[in-house]
Amino acid sequence: MTMQPDNSIQFVSLGPSDPEMVTLGALHALQRADIILAPGNKETSRAADIVRSLGITTPIEVFHIPMSTNRQAALDAYAELADLAKQAIEQDKRVAVCVEGDASVYASMHYVMDLLAAEGYPATQLPGIPSFIAAAAVANMHLVSGNQRLVVVPGNLTPTDTEHYLADNCVVVVMKLSACIDALHTVMAQHPDWQYAYYENVGLPTSFFSQRIEDIVARQPTYFSMLIIRR
Repeated sequence: MTMQPDNSIQFVSLGPSDPEMVTLGALHALQRADIILAPGNKETSRAADIVRSLGITTPIEVFHIPMSTNRQAALDAYAELADLAKQAIEQDKRVAVCVEGDASVYASMHYVMDLLAAEGYPATQLPGIPSFIAAAAVANMHLVSGNQRLVVVPGNLTPTDTEHYLADNCVVVVMKLSACIDALHTVMAQHPDWQYAYYENVGLPTSFFSQRIEDIVARQPTYFSMLIIRR
């Protein structure tokens, strides 16, 4: 087991929300931490709930990253989070910053890691199970096989993109689904013969899963929604 330095910052990937999907490495990092920083807001924090369900009693400080088109507000929040981590390091504390999903897959925490690296603060990341891997397991789906390729796309997919990927023997995972739901409705109307698997809140008791187009188009996707498309 790789030991965390006496004072360091680790970005700990928690996976898709099910505490049973937290890796042993992530669990050990949380257990060793002197302070845990978790994303959320004044009312709730999915990440903090996961940590507490693991029996971790270390103090948790919840931080909020605004999700809006005003990027300056988010950048200011990243800077504040970096400052919190730096202050803890200067007090010889071990810091765990929680990241939902995996820290390397569309996780905004890389902005904070970049800020810390620019000032020479030690920061590492621990991998987690990406939500689309957990989602495939929920559906008992063989995600890719043979010569198929997996394409993971944020919420900017267009019908033309989808046509291209599917014609090129790709399986498409659409993250941040709410940003391109109209385009995907168009795709489903044009290609009802394709396979679609829709997920919300994978790993939570409130999760929802369906492969029926009529169910999918009736949903209002949340930030934690995703879609897998294959032929």
